[in-house]
Amino acid sequence: YKDTMNAIRDELVGDFETQVASYSSNGGEMYDPSTGEWNVVSKERVKRSFREDGEVQILVATDSASEGLNLQECGALINFDLPWNPMKVEQRIGRIDRIGQEHDPVKVINYFYEDTVETKIYDRLGDRINDFEEIVGNLQPILSGVEGSIQQITLDEGVSRQSSSTDIDQALNEFE
Repeated sequence: YKDTMNAIRDELVGDFETQVASYSSNGGEMYDPSTGEWNVVSKERVKRSFREDGEVQILVATDSASEGLNLQECGALINFDLPWNPMKVEQRIGRIDRIGQEHDPVKVINYFYEDTVETKIYDRLGDRINDFEEIVGNLQPILSGVEGSIQQITLDEGVSRQSSSTDIDQALNEFE
């Protein structure tokens, strides 16, 4: 979300100033330390400053960066505000984990609020994906119907955001 992106970049700019840029549906933005303002620039300028010039070292972005932006020069991806559709997470990772990748391995960090339904769903989903990939190697059969299940589980009145593992496991089993 843009609010999350803005909060993160504003926190980072204190330590990294012009090394931080943002990329969203509003376009690109780069920090000007002489004015203390974020200036709107083209997405192309942000991409060039990140990929080619090396001026920008930290790119904070919304999901608008998860399609059509190749960032194989990145060494890490930190996910905040994880989407309910796990395929979108895979798209995000696919932006940096590409042919020609400059860093091996790529680090991917996903942030969750502790002891929430979302954490348990992604943990359970991660286990299922690992099991499936060991045998078959393709994520699509697992992920294709998960978004609706996650929405139903997290919005179900009987499952609170901090429900017990038993309650969540019971709700998850209904959708498997």
